[in-house]
Amino acid sequence: MKKGLFFLLLAIGVVQQGWSERAIDHVLARGELVFYAPSHRYLVESLRFFYSHFYGANFKQKWAELSSQSLAGYGVDILDPKSIAGIGIETNTPMAFVHVTEGKGYLALPVGNRKTLEAYLKKNLPSTAFRFVSNYLLLSQSEDVFASLSNQLTKSKDFQFATPKLPNLWQNGWIWFESRYLSTITRGTGVSDKVNLPAGFGLVSIVFDTKTLSLRFYTAAIDPKQQEFLYQLQQFENNPRFDPLSYVRGNPLLLARVSMNISLLYRYYRSVDRIDIMGIAGLLASLKKDYGVDIERDLIHNSEGRFSLVVDRFSNSQLLYYGSIGIKNRTLAQNLMESLKNMVLQKQEPLYAFEIFTLPFYHYKMTNGSFYFGVVENEFFFASDKELLVQCIKDIYEKKTGISLPEFFVSPKQRSGMQAKIDVQTLLATLSQDSGIRLAREFFIGMESIDIESYPDTTMPAYGWTTEVRMKFYK
Repeated sequence: MKKGLFFLLLAIGVVQQGWSERAIDHVLARGELVFYAPSHRYLVESLRFFYSHFYGANFKQKWAELSSQSLAGYGVDILDPKSIAGIGIETNTPMAFVHVTEGKGYLALPVGNRKTLEAYLKKNLPSTAFRFVSNYLLLSQSEDVFASLSNQLTKSKDFQFATPKLPNLWQNGWIWFESRYLSTITRGTGVSDKVNLPAGFGLVSIVFDTKTLSLRFYTAAIDPKQQEFLYQLQQFENNPRFDPLSYVRGNPLLLARVSMNISLLYRYYRSVDRIDIMGIAGLLASLKKDYGVDIERDLIHNSEGRFSLVVDRFSNSQLLYYGSIGIKNRTLAQNLMESLKNMVLQKQEPLYAFEIFTLPFYHYKMTNGSFYFGVVENEFFFASDKELLVQCIKDIYEKKTGISLPEFFVSPKQRSGMQAKIDVQTLLATLSQDSGIRLAREFFIGMESIDIESYPDTTMPAYGWTTEVRMKFYK
């Protein structure tokens, strides 16, 4: 009886394992870049989404042109499931493209009728290498690329770690990429040789409906140092007296908030950007050496772990913005203000002092704009526009709240991470008024906003970030 029960459980386990594996798993090699679609219909609907939002009134014409070009080039209409099925391809089964390494990749198509499909290949693609594997047809320019199938993507530790982070992954299209692919495409620019990126990967789930396109990312590096970094990044002081974003007026171009250990984030940037491509480290070192302005000590390492930014609009080819950085030690922040004042005076450039509610502020007038700065409570404020800065601080003291923040702008006390919202219509309107640039494409005109959220892992092991970008359209 016990033996019979053992074999029954074993059989059930084998069946369950068979159900958990998909036929396409066997033809997904671990490549630098992998595209997956759950069906031909998903591909067509994805393409229809982009075409309809990009071409607007000209959608039907462009859609018909795409069908005609496909028929002329391949003898099959890639937009028509009946046409695809007519050459022997199954239209309700997943398909994929795998870029294994530079110059080598293959297309995996589900087979509906092998005999019909072979006849089509011999007639239309006689020089293309192909192989039938597990009811799939693999097409490539190189026969030797099929050897990569021995290294299956879905069995890799990285892929298995990433997939639970993105719900309903296999019901939507997704993209897998590895950091070595980013190095490949930047080869020749010198960037990949100068940036010390950890060996990592990313998985992107693509979800769309009539009015929204969502890209859900999970990026990570399976490395003990990465885990330690993510854990420490979420350890920071956070004692705000007020939230500057609660006093925003109008329809700003950008709202953004960062809640994490900014000091550690800066040190991480220094370790990644080894030769200071962005020039930030060099600028800060120069200010410290030449003028005694220690921004690293007095502001970056003095940060409580919160950063707020509001970009109101473009005006006269300048971004009008204001924001704040939470600080631990007010005295150090005031030292920074004095150091900046002395620097400007040493350079014999104009510096103006003024007060807001008896609090000292400074205006540094540069060649291409202005920079205002001062301290309110435990916030170091900065701005490019005096009117925006004064209005914000005035509203704070008079307790006049502004617009309602998006729901996903969670309190910094609740979660570490980053949130941002871009008002696309404000962006387009100010660009047009200021520079005369007009983006006539329906894709931009019909877009309402772009929401961005990014959060580090909070459960152990913590190796990566979950990010979602939502593009919202009016129709």
